[in-house]
Amino acid sequence: MHGQIKRRVPGYAVNIGAKLSMGKIIIISDAEMFHLNDTIGHLVRPLEIDSNYLGIPIARDDTTGCFLTLVENMKGQVFTNTCNRSFPRLNARLPFLMSLSRKSFFSVGGYDEDFTGRGWEDHDFIDRLRRYGCRHFETEAQTIHLFHGRYNGDKSQFPEYIYNHRLYDRNKREGRVVCNTDRIWGQIS
Repeated sequence: MHGQIKRRVPGYAVNIGAKLSMGKIIIISDAEMFHLNDTIGHLVRPLEIDSNYLGIPIARDDTTGCFLTLVENMKGQVFTNTCNRSFPRLNARLPFLMSLSRKSFFSVGGYDEDFTGRGWEDHDFIDRLRRYGCRHFETEAQTIHLFHGRYNGDKSQFPEYIYNHRLYDRNKREGRVVCNTDRIWGQIS
């Protein structure tokens, strides 16, 4: 990097993990996803039927910290029926928690490593998987996206966000399916 720091998107780390993985199915997950049932088992099952599925959970979003406080107070012993329906739905079509086939992940080149910072990389990844032929399959997996600090202001003021939005628009406009074709991807550089 020759003295310059480049902020990578989280998908950069997912690419490295995928390259190190050995199974036929990959599970992508944000760290703050709290599983309420046999989440991984439910996410894997559809891919055993059709490798073009993107297994997604029924996901809720703890936007206030109420569920996180409950988890702390109950020392992690929270059950599905505790309060799952009282939280807003999370857009599980983005890879907060998702299963997909290793073949699909590698066929689209993983996450586009041209994205930097944060923003639009998940949309790009899912759009490319869908153009490749993958489709979402909502499973019985149940999860809650735990509360954490979030920036809710105008992101368009950040150069990395603007750059990523333009890159996403270009990839979408061009109908791009495969990325990272000009590099060895999924490794620390």
